[in-house]
Amino acid sequence: MDGECPRRSPGGDAHDDDSHVGPARRCAASPGFQARHSLPPPHSRRDPASWPSVDSRRLLRVALHVRQLQDATRFYNEILGLLLVAPLDVPGAPIQRALLSSDLSPSAFGLELLAGGPALEALAGSWSGHFMLTVPDRGACLAKLRGLGLERCILSEEAAVIPVRNPAPAGSQTLQDIVAAVADLDGYTWRLVEGAERAAGGAGAGQDDRMVALAAHVPDLGVALAWVSSVLGMPTLHQYQSSSGYATALVGFPHAQHAGSTGPALELIQGDTAAQAESGLAHLVISTSDLQKTVQHLQLLRQSVEAVQLGAMDDPTGLVSAARINGPGNLRFCFVQADAA
Repeated sequence: MDGECPRRSPGGDAHDDDSHVGPARRCAASPGFQARHSLPPPHSRRDPASWPSVDSRRLLRVALHVRQLQDATRFYNEILGLLLVAPLDVPGAPIQRALLSSDLSPSAFGLELLAGGPALEALAGSWSGHFMLTVPDRGACLAKLRGLGLERCILSEEAAVIPVRNPAPAGSQTLQDIVAAVADLDGYTWRLVEGAERAAGGAGAGQDDRMVALAAHVPDLGVALAWVSSVLGMPTLHQYQSSSGYATALVGFPHAQHAGSTGPALELIQGDTAAQAESGLAHLVISTSDLQKTVQHLQLLRQSVEAVQLGAMDDPTGLVSAARINGPGNLRFCFVQADAA
């Protein structure tokens, strides 16, 4: 694992092509899928009872473009301790994939890696946000980097400590957390929060994933919070603003509605986003109990919904129907049927 650790390229806009949706092709060629997601009759558009409940939604995984699939997989496994859940690469396929997670439970949040030709390789690392991951010993992670000759990947051994987790219940982040920042082989930034019990799957691990948060910059925090609340059904869990004007908010699906993890929280940070057509962060996948009703509801909210197909997680050659929308901070969200995710 002797790859470079390039710094992130500025950016993070939505994609204009479909090359990032797994071994994917547009679902536009599937009239059945589009027909099932046509607008509902006028009476149901006005009836909130016909809208799908957000209580069953979960943030399932995030998809990232990487240059070399094997090198990226080794980095996440050997340095960050993520497990290879499914090698989804198919010899000769235009896009090679792999799924990693902090544990093998079905409810664990997934990190999907996408590797393709030169066009996709150029996107790798071109995202201005960062990930927050809990590790049992941040010093051990840094030592592994040094041992592999990757000291250049260490951005900061003690990065700025900003409270980004809900202050309640117990186990939330405090100002005493020890945080290190590292870059992976493609230039994505990972903030490592030291927390032995959480990282080892201790008390509350059934509802708390090691992946604590995914942070994205948005041009207008207030507008972004209103959007994720009304469109995604993610309430604001915590807000923070420093005396210097640094403003951030944490949003996520309520844990109380689930027996297992709802996935990491989404941290929104006030700040400019570069006008870049494509980004290394391909999309975030959200499961819903009724995809058809979800699409109808999104259309009622005047969202532009695109039917796409994502690579299946249990079959390297399989495809799953999804509905994709553009969100704040150049993020893309893909809704999938829960029993097909």
